[in-house]
This record gives sequence, structure tokens and C-alpha cells, in this order.
Amino acid sequence: MQIGIVGTDTSHAVAFAEHFHQIGGRSRRTAFRISVGYAGGSAEIPISATRVNGFRKTLEERFGVAFVGSPEEVAARCDALLVLSVDGNTHLPLVRMLAPFGRPLFVDKPFALSSADAREILAVARRHGAPIMSCSSLRFAPALTALLESGRPNGADFYGPLSVQPGIPTLFWYGIHACEMLVTALGPDFSTVSHVAQGEDEVYAAVWEGGAVGTLRLNVRGRAAFGGTLHYPNRSAFCDAGAGYFGSMVEAVIQFFRTGVPPVASADTAAVIRFLEEASAAREAHLSNSSVTLS
Repeated sequence: MQIGIVGTDTSHAVAFAEHFHQIGGRSRRTAFRISVGYAGGSAEIPISATRVNGFRKTLEERFGVAFVGSPEEVAARCDALLVLSVDGNTHLPLVRMLAPFGRPLFVDKPFALSSADAREILAVARRHGAPIMSCSSLRFAPALTALLESGRPNGADFYGPLSVQPGIPTLFWYGIHACEMLVTALGPDFSTVSHVAQGEDEVYAAVWEGGAVGTLRLNVRGRAAFGGTLHYPNRSAFCDAGAGYFGSMVEAVIQFFRTGVPPVASADTAAVIRFLEEASAAREAHLSNSSVTLS
């Protein structure tokens, strides 16, 4: 299967190529090859503008990816698409260009920067019959997957870093990862998000349908680990996200490209964006009455 890539301004472009192209890998992986790409990039976002050409060069020189002049040319020459651009604002216009080709679309995080755009992306894909999948790789953390095999918890608390990048809304760069774990654990049906703490850790909370309470704790400085605690009626279980989640996501993407059946419900994808959107609004409301700033 020939894979097309749109957006080389992220390390995920090379990471996907390494998994798809690995020599001596399992046969189901070696059947997938990133063969064509469009670099893209967003000049107004430093982490995009400063990396897009470097990752493009790596894909050309190490993996033999041929680059073309437009996203549509990529779609015309491949069987499935990776939309990896770090700027979530580009995803709706890109999906409008690509969905008419009907190829399976994996859209990297953040799927969108607003609930309105998320809904429209899903509607465009549905209108053209293009299967679509989006998530943070933390959704597929092996420890989380194993714990959820025993059923959905009645509460969960997840943590992760709040690394930020200029030009990308605060919570949408790294905050999205722990948020993905929270929605994976508790589902998409939650009430309004509250901002309940500010300082070294920013804490957000919501109540889910059925009464489950979920919290998101994002560390402003230093602590890079992801994890959490899942609460069941008779026990609580710690989840250390550890390693292996990107590879597990790639396996899910491979299966999606093979079958056209997304392993992530569109309701979950939309819920992650809604949670971050509401958390961002709550955060701004708090900061408007405080001198505390994120640095």
C-alpha cells in the first residue's frame, strides 16, 4: 500500500516512515510505504517553519519519498493519507482538498483547534465517504489498553506535561495527550470543564454522564511523564503510560488503512477537542483575574 504524507513539520513524519519502512520488520508493516509527500508548513508557527524542510530532506534521502507540488497530487498518487501538519488550523482546509479522493485519512493531533472545525472536518469526510481517524498516540498506551480491558472506570485522574509552543494554543500542543487518555478512559459525554487550580500544576475537572468524575493535571515545569489513576467500584489502578504508545498507534493506523474502519470513534475525537476548548476558556477566565502566567 502506498501512503501519502501531507505536512513534514513534525517529527511524527519521520517516526511514521521508520515504522512503515523498517527493514526486516513484520510483513504487514513492510507492505506499507510512504512514497509521496507534500511538505506544507506554517510560516507563522516557529516550530513548523524551522523544521519542515529538515524533515522533508530526511524523508527524501533516507526513505526515498517523492515530493510534489500540492496535497491533491499526493492524494492522486497514494492509497491512504497521513495529514501530519502541526498547525491544527490547516486541517479543515486540507481535509476539504483530500476527502474527495475517498482515501482513508489519518489526521494527527490536534485534529482541530475548535469544536466547530472538528464537526466540519467530520462532516466533510462523511460527505465524501472518506474514512477518517485522529488521536494522540497516548490513546494506545499499552498500560491504558490493558486496564480498560476490565471495563470502563467510574472515575479517572490523568497527568502529563504542559509544554507549549508559540503560535499553538496552550493546551493543544502537549496538554492534548493526557486529555486523550482521559476521554479514552471515560468516554465522550462530559459536562462543562472547570479550571480548579493554577501554579506548578494546572488542574481541570469535569463530570461525565452517569456521575463519573475526571480530572486532568498538567505540569507547567519539568515533569515529562504521562500517567494516571483509574477508579473502579472496588479498587483504583495506577496507569504508567511508559513507552510503546507510538508503535501501538501505528499498528492501529495500519489496521485502519487496511480496513477503512477507524478504531477511534468520531465522538471521542470531537470530545477531546471540546474538552480542550472548554478548558482553554476556563483557563483564560481564571487568568483574566490573576497575575499568574505560563512561562
